[in-house]
Amino acid sequence: MSKVSYLKSILVVALVLIVVSIGYEGWKNSGYSSSRLKNANNTLEDIENVRIKLLTESNQKIPEVDISHWKTYRNAKYKFELKYPQDWFLSKIDEQTGYISITDHDTSYEGDPRLLGRGGVFGAKIEISVLDVQILKKQGIFDDVMKCAKGDEYTIVIACEDIVINGTTYKRQVLKSEVEGSSQSIALITEIYGHIYIITGGAPIDHDGLLRKIEKIMQTFTIL
Repeated sequence: MSKVSYLKSILVVALVLIVVSIGYEGWKNSGYSSSRLKNANNTLEDIENVRIKLLTESNQKIPEVDISHWKTYRNAKYKFELKYPQDWFLSKIDEQTGYISITDHDTSYEGDPRLLGRGGVFGAKIEISVLDVQILKKQGIFDDVMKCAKGDEYTIVIACEDIVINGTTYKRQVLKSEVEGSSQSIALITEIYGHIYIITGGAPIDHDGLLRKIEKIMQTFTIL
């Protein structure tokens, strides 16, 4: 992936978040009838009830995962490292942009329909992106990348909070999506050394073991 294409992909994600936010504000201010507003409020109440339930579940103690035999990936240019299970795959890597992708399956077989029986073709994935702060500011999307995501009818924001991992403060976001099956994703975002580090991970929500591993992998992320 070229640096330009890589940056465009990140900008698209940020712009989607902006569009969702604008669309939601427009919906709130439009002239809906009282009956539709009542139905909408009921829907939002249902979403809030689910959000509270998932937040309670996400705050439960994560069972210990043995990482003593995990592999270590280190990027000297952008000064970070993380550990990942021996049976996972370092699927994509770009040392120059800092982008890497780690999956629980060999991505050369992503088109194999036999993978559908184990929670979807993509299974579990962790991605790391490193973005230049000055470029994002010139594009006018720096603040949008750094702020908490907004939920919609398909996505519930379970949590958005500041946490410290290995001496660095991150904004941690947890989201649940119902698009193409139920899945949960986690994002860690921080600004340091003139760059924004974004670590994202996701897996089908019914694969509890994968979600625990994703949490543990992200906890090993260290900025050197």
